[in-house]
Amino acid sequence: MMAKKAVLRIGIVSVRTMPDSSFTLRYRDPETGADVRRVLRGVRLDEAKAMAAHISQQAQTEMGYRPGRRRAIGPSLRDALTETIRLSNQRESTRRVSVESANMFLTWAAHRFPHLEMFADMKPFMLTEYARHMEGRGLAANTIRNRLAPVRAAWRWVAINYPEAGLSLLPAMRAGGRPMQRATMSAAHLHVCLGWLQRRDPVLYAVGCLTALAGLRQTEAFHIRRQDIDFTRGLVRVCDTEKHRLKTPGSGRVIPVTQEVLDGLQSHIARQRVIPTDGMLFPRTAGWEGHHISTKWRSALRRAADETGIQEIGKFPCRRFRSVFATMSFRLGVHDSVLRAYLGHTPGDMLNTHYKVLNLGDLRTVPDAMTNWRNLCQEEDSGRNLAVENWG
Repeated sequence: MMAKKAVLRIGIVSVRTMPDSSFTLRYRDPETGADVRRVLRGVRLDEAKAMAAHISQQAQTEMGYRPGRRRAIGPSLRDALTETIRLSNQRESTRRVSVESANMFLTWAAHRFPHLEMFADMKPFMLTEYARHMEGRGLAANTIRNRLAPVRAAWRWVAINYPEAGLSLLPAMRAGGRPMQRATMSAAHLHVCLGWLQRRDPVLYAVGCLTALAGLRQTEAFHIRRQDIDFTRGLVRVCDTEKHRLKTPGSGRVIPVTQEVLDGLQSHIARQRVIPTDGMLFPRTAGWEGHHISTKWRSALRRAADETGIQEIGKFPCRRFRSVFATMSFRLGVHDSVLRAYLGHTPGDMLNTHYKVLNLGDLRTVPDAMTNWRNLCQEEDSGRNLAVENWG
């Protein structure tokens, strides 16, 4: 086995003896921060040591460098914040708030990063961690943005005036947009849509009953089997199958449904000429079972919009029929915890997770309320001028 090459450390320089009797000097240039490698040939060991000592001495005397510590570049953390606030044209009251925010950051940084002294050593992830720390304390987004303002201003000042520090400008902080309004369909439009599907495409009508009137996810409705339906007790089961996996731990459930849903499923089963061996209500011989139904859904909704004159139906995504069910159930007075369990959502609080237990009787309040969902058509302005009787 070849012996390890000898390594000597003299100040900031490491001296390594190579197999060909040469010497390699390695050190980090204090001025540029670059790693330097120099090969010395035809010299003795004492000469290589003398050269390493000269490089270390020069770095210490001429550049203020101390071995084991990187040369200071730019102002310290406190000096950068102080100078930035002093140069700002803020009012006195705003300046006091900035000083308080800067002191809060310095206190947190001293606890979280005790070796952080120079502003050039700042990293973007530190600001991210500070923002998450404030979020954990329950501070609002605007408060977090205001407390980060002096630190970001100091970052910009150091990056512009001390380019050797190597700080890049941070991206601008943009105010969060307004909460996105989820697209939904009114009860009157749903009445027209289901009526059109019942006459024009009974297969999609059965899927629509499962999603819009029973709250099933699109994939859950596509993979319903005959053995998952109990027409006697009015129940539908959502479970793992060979072709479908539950989305969340709370997705597996047995829910009661309205008579309208049962009638739609019964009519679809009666029209099936071939019963699949796995009992699928919406089978497909190749590919994903739900793909062709999704394509037919989009095409059918566009045709429904053209024939009924309600363009909102054609623009509505198929996967959002579940949200229509949730919205109507809420307006009909269904309790939030019952609706969450009915939809197969995992409870997000301690009460509904560990203590509160809902039985089948509690879930029956949902179909009892949804039986009267068409009464919502009279309460919505969007349904006043619709000829719903032609498609009901």
